[in-house]
Amino acid sequence: MAATPSTTRSTTTPFPAAAVEQVLREAITGLGEDTAAIREPWEPTFDSLALVSVIHVVEPVLPGLKIAPEKVIRRGGYNSVDEAVQHITAGMRRMWERNHR
Repeated sequence: MAATPSTTRSTTTPFPAAAVEQVLREAITGLGEDTAAIREPWEPTFDSLALVSVIHVVEPVLPGLKIAPEKVIRRGGYNSVDEAVQHITAGMRRMWERNHR
């Protein structure tokens, strides 16, 4: 008897990258504006500890995902909005994919 090919498809929910990036970009931009006056010139533009406060804005976009800030935010911070958004989004994608297999 010949084996029949499997037609089972994965039912994983795709990672909403565009929505995550948009929400993060808005929150991180606001954070930069709020902290610009108190940041020393040698400090990163976006301190890792300050970024923890913006992680919660992504939770509605990623329902059911418990986001661990220490897993998605690089210690030391970031020098630009783009750098922060790209790195944090990549970390959230990894968490999402592990939880939605």
